[in-house]
Amino acid sequence: MLNFKLERILLWTYDGSSNVPQFITVPQRKSSEHRSIINCADQDQLLTAEGSGLSDEFVPEFVNITVELVTNRSFDPEKNKSNLKIVKDTIDDYSKSEGIRYPSDNIKQSIVDHGGKFAVLFEIQDDAKCDEVLRFVRGAKRHSKELAYAVLKCEGEKTQVI
Repeated sequence: MLNFKLERILLWTYDGSSNVPQFITVPQRKSSEHRSIINCADQDQLLTAEGSGLSDEFVPEFVNITVELVTNRSFDPEKNKSNLKIVKDTIDDYSKSEGIRYPSDNIKQSIVDHGGKFAVLFEIQDDAKCDEVLRFVRGAKRHSKELAYAVLKCEGEKTQVI
């Protein structure tokens, strides 16, 4: 049996002279399942009421996940650009070799001095699952001699050092 919840959806239509917002109620799967819109007319856009900024009650459904990849390289601000490229290339090489596509546009990255070592902090802003990220990080670490270890933090779970 499938469980559904009702969610308010904003249907935005354009009739050529004015924009007319309409609220409709549609069944949606549980938040743990992916939501997708199969078809949408060219001139219509479907937006969730929460995503449109219209709801004051919105609570993000994404789990906050951060991964800090710590390298074997000493932290040196003058080498940050080249060290960042090495880490990004490592991740890209691993994902290509395994046929894994990751949404890099939904991942915020920043350079970190982790105990004197060069590290990159990735903040995942997507509906990723912690166990999937853990598998990816373990694989990437095994794939590279550049990565000393990783620190994975998932909201509501213990911090893991990999």
